[in-house]
Amino acid sequence: MNDLLAILGTIVGPKSLLLFEDTLRLVPGGEYRPRSRPQDVQAPLQSLARAANDHEVRIYLVQLGVTERANDALTLLATETGGQYLEGTNRAATIFGKITEDLSCFYRLGFRIRPGTVLREASIEVRLRDDGRSYRVRARRSLGLPTRAERAEGLVRAAFLMPSSARAFPVSLTATAVFRHAWGARARLQIGVRAADLIGLPSAGSVPGRREIDVEIGGQVVPLRADAGVAAGDESADDLALWNDVDPRGTPWAFGRHLQITVPPPPPDRQPPSRIVQIEEIDVPPGVFRVVAVVHDQRAGTVAAAVADLNIAVAPPLLGEIHLFGDDPDTVVVRDERDSSSNETASPAPKGKVGHASTPLGVGGIEPEDGVVRKDSTPSLVYGVCRPDLTGSQLNRTIRCAGSPDGPPLPVPVILRIGSEGGCVVVIDRPVIHGLGPGPCRFEVSIDEPDGSTASHALSFVIAP
Repeated sequence: MNDLLAILGTIVGPKSLLLFEDTLRLVPGGEYRPRSRPQDVQAPLQSLARAANDHEVRIYLVQLGVTERANDALTLLATETGGQYLEGTNRAATIFGKITEDLSCFYRLGFRIRPGTVLREASIEVRLRDDGRSYRVRARRSLGLPTRAERAEGLVRAAFLMPSSARAFPVSLTATAVFRHAWGARARLQIGVRAADLIGLPSAGSVPGRREIDVEIGGQVVPLRADAGVAAGDESADDLALWNDVDPRGTPWAFGRHLQITVPPPPPDRQPPSRIVQIEEIDVPPGVFRVVAVVHDQRAGTVAAAVADLNIAVAPPLLGEIHLFGDDPDTVVVRDERDSSSNETASPAPKGKVGHASTPLGVGGIEPEDGVVRKDSTPSLVYGVCRPDLTGSQLNRTIRCAGSPDGPPLPVPVILRIGSEGGCVVVIDRPVIHGLGPGPCRFEVSIDEPDGSTASHALSFVIAP
């Protein structure tokens, strides 16, 4: 219900909510026999009524049936929010007719609050001059100003539930299964936003040209049913379609960071950082997942959201796909600071659960959206190999670049073993591209099996000036 109120809060002006309810009591079970510790729901209902008032939502409670069975819980929600409690009929036309008549009689009154006024509880009284028409006054019981934190919470919640409504600025989101292991996959979430789209203010006494950005980046990884459709990449899919495929038996995993980033003035020969990227490295069990990320600019009070899907097959392949990561001097990267101190990582998250990787791979940089890396950077090519015993198998790695006919140097790869089951390892190749001219490159990796079969993958990328 609070989620629904947060969504309605994104609509400007008064709203009306029709709630069809059979029985809701302040003390459930109290009508049968005395209870030593009854479950009192009055406090949650009062909190719900306050949230409805903060979002300008009137609640009309409808109890179907020809008998009148008014109860205190339902009338409380209606009375506190300025709505009405309707009962005594099963006719939909009668119910909607009463509500339509009620809404046509509402007036909106306003008053000014002087700047600097200390907020406190006060009474407001409205008097009507009786001209014989028997007017009556009905209004919500409370009128409060939600705090800044409450407004921000409602804004972020609505953006998460309705990503299509959160388009204050562009947000990029990629959910990549970097490699497979016996329990599922190591995935990398990359959320990016342009620094120019966020408000950056100078701090008192700071160096001229320095900006401070205050932003929250977070979201959830939500398990879906096995037969889920691909709604995240469908521009025509509405927000309801995003949540139709959620598996109620699964447990969502939430992530988030509050970032206060200081952007220093750029050197004379360089531009300031143009993008902020947050990276989450997680272990994910087999299944289908939907990732929803929300970026909240604290200073501007604006939000934006993005959605991506992640599909992890049950059986890991012998040779995984290759993924490219590279340094970008124009990007501020925010990530977990822990690094792998040895060639063996700790075990992934518990089986069947999504969670932060116990030990990150230590692969720097970001996944370039256009497959372009700088010539002065050190790219990382990451792929997985899952085989209990590679005896007799041959791992082949080759790279060719337009700026180097013989291929750039390819040092010995870094090999990380994941846990003790499944025989899966992660291979990280870091080709030396310093000094090469701009142009395309192609990296290939293959495994020759003793029986003559071969598994191979290739990845093309471009070296930029």
